[in-house]
Amino acid sequence: MSFEIINDKENILLERRELTCIFPRSAGKITRAEAVKFVSTEIGVPIEKIIPIAIKGSTGTTNSEAIFYIYDQLENAKKHLSKHIFMRMNPKEKQKKQKKAVDKAPKKAKEKDVDKVPDKAKEKVGQ
Repeated sequence: MSFEIINDKENILLERRELTCIFPRSAGKITRAEAVKFVSTEIGVPIEKIIPIAIKGSTGTTNSEAIFYIYDQLENAKKHLSKHIFMRMNPKEKQKKQKKAVDKAPKKAKEKDVDKVPDKAKEKVGQ
């Protein structure tokens, strides 16, 4: 599949390359993984360093506009981006497993926090 690079900008402050592309005749058909593969082969960057941020379709056209961030070091990406962006890069089945693990973790943390409350504070609450 062919695509056109609209904007290719180096963000020195955040240590990343920001790439905006248009995929013709692909609205609703292209997945994040496929888009990353196409960009990787075209610009010669490993797949692991390319992070898809958004893929949007416009009303009245069949084109998709995609935004990618390309980091030299993944540690910088983890510092700058939200966790859900990395979760979206995984297959649906793996996303469900990760979501269940995340949902269970906060409940356990809350239970531990209750145990940390001093006995005097528990007595005051009970009065």
